[in-house]
Amino acid sequence: MLRPLETAFSAQRPSISGLTAALRETASELSGNEVWAGVAGRAAAELFTLAEPASLNGPGRVLSASFPQLLGQLMSAVAIRPPYGQHPRIFIWGLLEARLQHADLMVLGGLNEGTWPALPTPDPWLAPRIRHELGLPGLERRIGLAAHDLASALGGRQVLVTCAPRARAPAVASRFWLRLEAMTGGLTRAPHPKRWAQALDRPDAHRPAEQPAPNPPIALRPDRISVTEVDRLKADPFAFTPGRC
Repeated sequence: MLRPLETAFSAQRPSISGLTAALRETASELSGNEVWAGVAGRAAAELFTLAEPASLNGPGRVLSASFPQLLGQLMSAVAIRPPYGQHPRIFIWGLLEARLQHADLMVLGGLNEGTWPALPTPDPWLAPRIRHELGLPGLERRIGLAAHDLASALGGRQVLVTCAPRARAPAVASRFWLRLEAMTGGLTRAPHPKRWAQALDRPDAHRPAEQPAPNPPIALRPDRISVTEVDRLKADPFAFTPGRC
């Protein structure tokens, strides 16, 4: 598998496009195209896609010993950022999302004074007394909803309550946090939060299951599908139940 790469680098003064193509083909052969998977793989594939045509405009011949340094400079200029919200084991939920679902470990962050509960925003149109006379809910109702959300989240299997010691300025824990510490004699500190963060970044920490690929026998597959069932087959194949043919 390495012979094409060895042949390209052993040439007297190979071309940049030839070295790039040999490296790309060897990487694909060694990994079975897995090297181009994931966020980093797609960025590498895009880099090679742009580098090969651009190399024709550069010097015709180069020293093979200088190619790794050239490739390293090109790769160092590419920033790899995981897409927002796409971590396989971490989900950042808003209040509505956290209200509707739970996880094995719930992290309730931002229990700082002025952040949770957030101070109600003054109504620029109606005074509090007028809102009350009109039968509209008061601005303090949002504080009650925030307390309800927190109480619901505290019923999780394992809950980690956090507050920031400093934001733009030194932060103060919320009154609810201080009340919990006073009633419990001191909240139990999480022993290894740094180890949790390091474990999430390990490459072998996440082992996703294989994508479902049902393959029923040919005799059980329908050979006639009505028009109304085609939409269901496209939208949700697992809920598709063919009728009588």
